[in-house]
Amino acid sequence: MQIDPMETHIHMSFQQVLDGNGIAITVTGMLIVFFALALITLYLTFLPKALQLLDKWFPSKEEHHMVADQPQTQSSFSPELAAVIGYALHLELKKHPRSR
Repeated sequence: MQIDPMETHIHMSFQQVLDGNGIAITVTGMLIVFFALALITLYLTFLPKALQLLDKWFPSKEEHHMVADQPQTQSSFSPELAAVIGYALHLELKKHPRSR
């Protein structure tokens, strides 16, 4: 049996949505998404309060991480030297542009 493409018609109507319970499925899906987003919002709202309560039972340790004093050395690297090196590098890269 061969189907003639000219005889195949796709009939779309609102009645087919009603017959397939499309409205109920749509509303159910929207409610599920709404309540999931509401739960996420409530979780994020009450999280700081819950952490404050947990901090009473499990206090965080006050640790201060200090960097050990490093000996200061005299550096001959001045801002002027950095500018000269940067300018030389700029000129060199300008001579030889990368191929793209």
